[in-house]
Amino acid sequence: MIILGINDVGHHNSAASIVVDGQLVASIEEERISRIKMDNAYPHQAIAEALAIAGITAEQVDVVALAGLSRWDQKPYVDTLFKYMAKVAKQEPDIKKFYWNQQPARLTRLFKQRQKPAGILADKPTKTVEHHLAHAASAYYASPFADERVGVISLDGVGDFS
Repeated sequence: MIILGINDVGHHNSAASIVVDGQLVASIEEERISRIKMDNAYPHQAIAEALAIAGITAEQVDVVALAGLSRWDQKPYVDTLFKYMAKVAKQEPDIKKFYWNQQPARLTRLFKQRQKPAGILADKPTKTVEHHLAHAASAYYASPFADERVGVISLDGVGDFS
């Protein structure tokens, strides 16, 4: 099985990776090609380069794995965050201002479609992988302990509210 993994969540480090039969064969961040530090553009160039490094064509890809939950899947977590912010905003004027400034974006982001890869890849089956689960899987499956039961902790500045 050939999997194209895409990190396109729009904060930083957009990238593409190729896994063939469980083995990572190519991985590159968009910034390495664009030369823009922490490039958050959709990783078109990284996808093309990862395919080239792996020596495969887009037609050979079986599944496209997308890092990060969809906006609709994030909605319950975002709603909980904003509910908490509303409570805090009652006592903090700066948070109240931030809270109300974010309301339009909170709602309009739900209707913004996630960009798809170009060409034939747009028609491939997709699988969305939660942000921290993707981190954990990349550490686990690349480790010498991939056949053992282990604990993995993922700590970073952003994610899918897990």
